[in-house]
Amino acid sequence: MLRIVTYFVVSAMISSASWAQTNATPAASTLARKALAQITDRLPGATPSALPSSAPSANNGIQYNGGPIMDDANGVNVYFIWYGDWSKNQLAQRVLVNFITHDGGSQYFNINTTYYSLGVGPNGTKIIRDRVINAVHYMGSTNDNYSQGVTLADDSHVYLAVASAVTSGALPADPNGVYFLLTSGDVDDAQTGFASGACGWHDSAADMRLPLVDGVDLKFAWVGDAETDYAYNCIWNFQTTISGSLGADGMASVIAHELEESVTDPDVTSWINLGSLPSGENADLCAWTFPGPYHSGYANDPQPPDMKFDGIPYLIQENWVNANGGYCAIRWDD
Repeated sequence: MLRIVTYFVVSAMISSASWAQTNATPAASTLARKALAQITDRLPGATPSALPSSAPSANNGIQYNGGPIMDDANGVNVYFIWYGDWSKNQLAQRVLVNFITHDGGSQYFNINTTYYSLGVGPNGTKIIRDRVINAVHYMGSTNDNYSQGVTLADDSHVYLAVASAVTSGALPADPNGVYFLLTSGDVDDAQTGFASGACGWHDSAADMRLPLVDGVDLKFAWVGDAETDYAYNCIWNFQTTISGSLGADGMASVIAHELEESVTDPDVTSWINLGSLPSGENADLCAWTFPGPYHSGYANDPQPPDMKFDGIPYLIQENWVNANGGYCAIRWDD
């Protein structure tokens, strides 16, 4: 979803030596999306579909606004920051690491290969320049013991926690990385409103007009553990756990949602419908849409999982296919 937010950043909270000298002052306000999330399906060794490489597709229900995509030939790198106290929820950690380790190469993530950047071809025609690659690499994690407090007072504190992990040397400054701040169940996001406003969101330093870190426009996301207080709002199958960890059930789908939006619209300037309906990024167009039977929310009517990695089942929302007129799906293997 789209929301106007205001950011006030105290740069002294992070060593000034680590900040790029450009964009040193954050803007008073900027456009950011806060998205409810969810997603799904992988076959080992699945390869991207043979998609046309020259002419862009016809209108598929989502607009390209000219900005960059994350199109590195090696795919995208993902980093986890375990914020708060995860000592009592180590099963959730295993479930989420297992998911992100297997997401790349899946027929689900392959949907993102239908997204591209455009260049100018002969006679001024638009041609496809690059596509998102169906590869996700989990590069590791670090812990953060409430550096920004139990309540994240505003969204800039999510960025500060991510930037601190980089400037401390715990994680590298990776221009091809997406950093997930994963907060334990006792942590709230005051500005967005956990569950009432969003179950997760993603952004970038460039979009928020915040300082770069070591010259890198950090792409980052926040996803909270909703099990304690917000299961009804953020976990589709909120009464019957699928993986064994109710919190991880919801977070896996939200992580998938935010990752696919990060690679197709990292700075909120690329694949997003602005000022038209349906509005939002690719995952927003399919938010809370799952394959299979309708889930009523009762324990005796559970939604079955739609993917399984290394024996762990997941229920992940569908994503918007940018082809054949556009539609929600759990896989792309055309």
